[in-house]
Amino acid sequence: PDLWRALSVLAVLERAVSLDDWGKAATMSAERLEGVSRRALSLGLVRAESALGALRFALTHPLYPPLLRGQLAESELKTRYRAVMPVALDAFECSRWARLGDSPEALPLTRVALKAARSRSAWGEILQLCDAIQHLESDRTDLQFERGEALFRLGRFADALDVLKPLESAPAAELTCLVLARLGRDREGFAFSSQWLERFDAHTNFRLRYFWACFQARLGDETKSATWIAWLLRTAATPAQTSTALDALDWHSKIYAPHQPMQRLTRNLEGLAAFKTADLPNSISEVNHHIFIAENYVALREFDQALESLQTAQSLMQRTSNIDTLTIYHLHLGLWALESGKPEAAQRSLLK
Repeated sequence: PDLWRALSVLAVLERAVSLDDWGKAATMSAERLEGVSRRALSLGLVRAESALGALRFALTHPLYPPLLRGQLAESELKTRYRAVMPVALDAFECSRWARLGDSPEALPLTRVALKAARSRSAWGEILQLCDAIQHLESDRTDLQFERGEALFRLGRFADALDVLKPLESAPAAELTCLVLARLGRDREGFAFSSQWLERFDAHTNFRLRYFWACFQARLGDETKSATWIAWLLRTAATPAQTSTALDALDWHSKIYAPHQPMQRLTRNLEGLAAFKTADLPNSISEVNHHIFIAENYVALREFDQALESLQTAQSLMQRTSNIDTLTIYHLHLGLWALESGKPEAAQRSLLK
């Protein structure tokens, strides 16, 4: 009985253990285990290996653990799993044994293991533990986003999409766009980001428009991509948002070798980004950049975007009482009005 109990414990552990841990799991005194271990070694069922100056014991063949476990009655196997929990290496291993042993501590231990896995960004463990908790608590649905993120981090993009797409939350919407980008499904990503725009707070709306700009760039709509990058740069309110806008501009620049006047627009967008990152708001040069961006949009026949850039320039001038660029502002406002079919407005602006 002692030999059988000792061997079945090693079969459940599935790894090498010290004599002390082996004894704890088998609930055997050191003297009894000494005799059992010598017999198991002589029969060739167990091997001893040295690690950091201490002996560790394991079954000699990889087929022995499943064969031995198969000989145990279900109740006895669960008892063995509960018995080895005190010698677990970490929370993940302990929670796994608790679940296999139907321990009443299975759920709390699995929650502890999930918290530990999160702290280490151990995505494989996070996925397993989320699945385990949902199995233990069948009505639990709040872990779906975490499962989706784990699948994404593990490179299982199609599986991540299946989990994330039905979720109606800001983080899920952002991550779904990222998954679609990784899958190269740009048209679907553009439609998805469009669907969720304005549904969430300003931060998420900004992130979704970032994906929108990137998807449009990859779909071949160079002008619309640049238009939304300009919007991102214009509305970026934090260093993080400016960084996001610059990332979209980088995407755009890598995809296209800009032609005239797109080349000028891209250059002016980069100039505007420089003012954002240098934290030099409301300067004359920043106003000029918005005016020149408007000029580029007029050349591209994007009159709504041109007017928006001119209005931003006007707002900056009013906030800073800056009249030094007023002449050039009215000149470009007149150009916009003339090109967009408003000759009377153009005349009024040019007279100013």
